[in-house]
Amino acid sequence: MEITLRSSWGSTAIARRAELLDVSKLSGFVARLDDAAAGLLTYLVDDEQLEIVTINSLRRGTGVGRALVEAAKELALSSGCKTIVAITTNDNVNALAFYQKVGFRIRDVFRDSVQEIRQLKPSLPDTGQHGIPIRDEIQLELSLTSD
Repeated sequence: MEITLRSSWGSTAIARRAELLDVSKLSGFVARLDDAAAGLLTYLVDDEQLEIVTINSLRRGTGVGRALVEAAKELALSSGCKTIVAITTNDNVNALAFYQKVGFRIRDVFRDSVQEIRQLKPSLPDTGQHGIPIRDEIQLELSLTSD
C-alpha cells in the first residue's frame, strides 16, 4: 500500500483543506485483478460523511476505480453516512471526469486554497495535468439519500 501511495502521490503525506494527512495510516480498500493489486482507495469517516482521500487505479479502464467507489459506498451506507465526498485540485481533469461519471457532483470550489496547501507541502508543483496551473481545490459529493 505504501509503495503505491508513494509512486502515485510522491509521498504518503497528502494535503487537502489546509491539513496534512499521512494516508498510510488511513483505512482503505485494495482492489485485486488476476491475483495482483489493481487499485487502492483510502478514506476517512466523520459523522455522516465518508471522505475519499486517495484513489488509484493501477489498471485504468478495467472498472477498478468504479469498484473501489462502490466498496466505499457500501461502507458509507453501513456506517450511516449520508454523503461521500472527495477533494481534488482544479488541474486534475481525469479525477474530475471520473468522479462525475460515477455520480458525484461538484459541491464547492475553494478558490486559491492551494496557496495554503503549499505552506504545508512545498513540493506541490505550480502546474499539474495538461500544464494547468494548480490553484483551487474542488470538492465533489455523492449523496446517499434520496432527497
